[in-house]
Amino acid sequence: MPPVAGVILWAASPFGFGHPLFGVFSVIPFQVLGALAGLFAAVVILVGMAIRRTLGATLACLVALGVISVINADTPSPSVIEPVRTGFGERSLFPVEDWAAIEVTLAQRSGSGPLLFPEATIGHDAKRGYEFFSHLAQSHGRDLLVGVSDPSGEMVVRFFNDGRIATVHRQVQGVPLINDELAWPSQFFASPVEVDGERVSFAICYEAFLPMTWLRALVSRSTTVAVVSNDRWSPASTKVAHAKLLSFPWLATVVLAANAPED
Repeated sequence: MPPVAGVILWAASPFGFGHPLFGVFSVIPFQVLGALAGLFAAVVILVGMAIRRTLGATLACLVALGVISVINADTPSPSVIEPVRTGFGERSLFPVEDWAAIEVTLAQRSGSGPLLFPEATIGHDAKRGYEFFSHLAQSHGRDLLVGVSDPSGEMVVRFFNDGRIATVHRQVQGVPLINDELAWPSQFFASPVEVDGERVSFAICYEAFLPMTWLRALVSRSTTVAVVSNDRWSPASTKVAHAKLLSFPWLATVVLAANAPED
């Protein structure tokens, strides 16, 4: 199809947003160039990808943006949210069998802020899981943000230390065509959740690869993005690459809780 039509279709398509390569949009240096200049750079990149003759210039622009992003190395404030990895052994993909180890790990933590647990920490026997984590939050006096998987989808549930329970995020987009249908870009926009004074946006697994997730966090002025995943399959080098690719163009903190061994 004509390049312009291809660009418009790609920009409006949630499936197009799914490719990890498109995370380059999150390194557009809004703080250095300003929002309008960053938007112009995004348009240039889109056109460059659609028109073969401009591919070289487009790659040069990406390199320049990457250099500016490295130079602009302001560090965000640490988050009060503390991630907890749950890959204690190799016997199961999901950590449902390791709730006892989670309780031991929690007893060893000395902080007082909320704890973030990975995707599908509660995946089977949900009733017992809710009771277990609610009791854990109350007995340790800390809010727990726990990844839950049930027939209605993936979500993050907050167990308050006073016994309340609330769903703070439902997954908008799973792996397209494999796990879920395609979500429209407008479905990604939701208000951040306040957690101990921080404005927190959440992402579950595949959502962390989608520029719409980071755009939502930028537009909503989130101070923290909490990512939960079940990524034991992902080597450390891949995680480092993703972290660089999805680095923020504004001061915010990324907190990641994964079902993977400590590294």
